[in-house]
Amino acid sequence: MDVDTMRDEFESNTEWRIRCQFLEMNADSLPYDRLVCLSRCFVNMTVYGCSYPTLVMSEVRARSKGLIEAVEAGKKAKAVEEYSKTFVKSS
Repeated sequence: MDVDTMRDEFESNTEWRIRCQFLEMNADSLPYDRLVCLSRCFVNMTVYGCSYPTLVMSEVRARSKGLIEAVEAGKKAKAVEEYSKTFVKSS
């Protein structure tokens, strides 16, 4: 399955990068329709804070194999970087 052909025209680069990782990790273990559905849930959960029924949330977490934590760590690092830019540095 060619994951690169699965990008939606409305996805930002950030959304696609995250979803692509999920797709690649699970492409060989799920039927196409389920893979697409769970990958979109994954992006919605990690980027937008959406929630789903407990079984869906559990399956996405189990299939993310640490990606959720990596995305959260990246968001935290970016927030720290942006926050540090707000301070005026003396010369």
